[in-house]
Amino acid sequence: MDTMELASLFEATYHHDVQVRKQAEQRLGQLEGNPHLLTAIMHLLKANNVPLATQQAAAIYFKNRVRRYWDISSDRENNANIEQQISNEDQAFLKREILSLLVHAPNAIQVQLTSSLNCVLATDFPEKWPEFIHQVVQLIQSANSQAVYTGLISLLEVIKVYRFRSLKRRGPLTEIVEVVFPQLQKVAEAHLESTDPLAIPIIKTIFKSYALAIQAELPTSLQNNESLVGWGTLFIKLVERPIPLDESLDEDEQAQLSVWKSKKWAYHCINKLFSRYGNPSLLPTKQNQYQAFAKTFILHFIPQIFQAYIGQTTLYVSKQAWMSPKIRYFTAAFFSD
Repeated sequence: MDTMELASLFEATYHHDVQVRKQAEQRLGQLEGNPHLLTAIMHLLKANNVPLATQQAAAIYFKNRVRRYWDISSDRENNANIEQQISNEDQAFLKREILSLLVHAPNAIQVQLTSSLNCVLATDFPEKWPEFIHQVVQLIQSANSQAVYTGLISLLEVIKVYRFRSLKRRGPLTEIVEVVFPQLQKVAEAHLESTDPLAIPIIKTIFKSYALAIQAELPTSLQNNESLVGWGTLFIKLVERPIPLDESLDEDEQAQLSVWKSKKWAYHCINKLFSRYGNPSLLPTKQNQYQAFAKTFILHFIPQIFQAYIGQTTLYVSKQAWMSPKIRYFTAAFFSD
């Protein structure tokens, strides 16, 4: 399928003339049965000579097409409507190339592709996409920070898929935590003092992945002392990282890469560990499996955390540092518990 013809069609979908838009949409509808349509769109999204607005229109179409097909509630096996089908060739190409495409995609395109990725993972991982974690690990181990960040946001999507599933269906997430999280810890440590513009987004995404992974249970691999010391040290370092007073603007005005976003997730992880798994007095009787962890957490980790929270609160009330409303909430909740 010709990429430039597709580009012309997607450009026409936002033309000021209604008739031109309708003709383009009708033509795209006719092309839905083409077995190489998604492959051609992905080539278009990678092309350097296509305007961003046209690529955005193509990315939105791509996301909607993927959602219609990979919707986990649809009965794809018995769907005889050829316009709803996506060829095996297109499916294979998507799974092979979407992470690479994400690495180079601008933010406006990345948002649509990430949404598409989540939809595919919800249905096909791990049985029909066993290579996904290997692809992610390759990106995380890259020397290119953009590739590392792409690997992390891709991993975050699969964690989102599994975080609320029943414990019997969380096996893939447990395996991911055991295999990949030690590498995430090393990546976060390597970026703590980095001046790379992506260092803070990388750390924030890692902490967010940790927080979502412990949403419903605390995997065994995160309960041992070695893991807890490593992650706990990272969280405390971010809690104690100063935020310049000139960042004390309204949160909506903060830059995407602001330090406070990573600090917020550090507080979130600490509070979740304590309130849900690490406080013996708050543990429900049905969670006896965390009693040993809670006793260790209270004895060996709470003093350092308490000291860090007190230190940050002291700086804030003496107007030597800024704390976002969300961080003040986490601090108050911790003291309350």
